[in-house]
Amino acid sequence: MSDVTYPGAPAAGGIAAPDRKPLFRVCPDTGLKIDRQAELQMKAHAVAAVVFLLVGGIMGIGVGLTRWPEVHLLDASAFYQVLTALALTSSSRWPR
Repeated sequence: MSDVTYPGAPAAGGIAAPDRKPLFRVCPDTGLKIDRQAELQMKAHAVAAVVFLLVGGIMGIGVGLTRWPEVHLLDASAFYQVLTALALTSSSRWPR
């Protein structure tokens, strides 16, 4: 009998429906069970972290190029909007 658990599977050695995905998968390196929902949530958090880091980096470049007198990328109101968005993005997504 395998260590895979199916939703709605019988408790004692019954056969689960083949169309259902297992709740856990077994890691090929460690042999540990990994919950499918937790794995999907970790992937979503990793993607969100990369997106926020990319957006924050772009805003940081905008702020930096505005402070550089030769470039002066943004006007005053846009500069403070981008600066505020950069602060909110950076502070709200970094662990405390």
